[in-house]
Amino acid sequence: MTRVLVIDSDPEHRRQLTGILESAGFTVAGAAAREQMAAHARDADAVILDVSSIGRLYGQQVHRSLRTDARTAWLPILLVGWHATFRDLAAGPAGGSYYLIRPFTASVLLARLSHLMAHTEVATAALAGLAAAVQTGQSGTGSPDALPPAEPAEPAEPAEPAGPAEPTGRPPR
Repeated sequence: MTRVLVIDSDPEHRRQLTGILESAGFTVAGAAAREQMAAHARDADAVILDVSSIGRLYGQQVHRSLRTDARTAWLPILLVGWHATFRDLAAGPAGGSYYLIRPFTASVLLARLSHLMAHTEVATAALAGLAAAVQTGQSGTGSPDALPPAEPAEPAEPAEPAGPAEPTGRPPR
């Protein structure tokens, strides 16, 4: 069963998110403080993070700490908040995260979370395959020695000379 960690300082928001996720079949852990977050994040498959504030630690700082910890850097993180500036939206997707602005429906939340988790699974599988290929020394590992020689480029066809201009439907000036 997929485990989702909900990090939100507001108990009502945590309760609402937990209800939506549990009704969709997720196992949910909730956290309001950094200490709780660190303990639960290592066991989670995904995180929903309120980026307004969590106790005294702001959501963006929590996001950064999850991304810089090797044990949680791979986690898909769905950022949620009431307000978003262009900077928030531009920074949100960094590191496999997605920004969702409140209010949102349960179906939008579940769709975004599912999409983010699927994207993370594909990326993780691709990296695992690449790592296995590098370890076994298979071709296509990114090593310059493993690449086939480049085919010579064919000369480009000469450009056709420009003909008379197409009529525009306007009378000449």
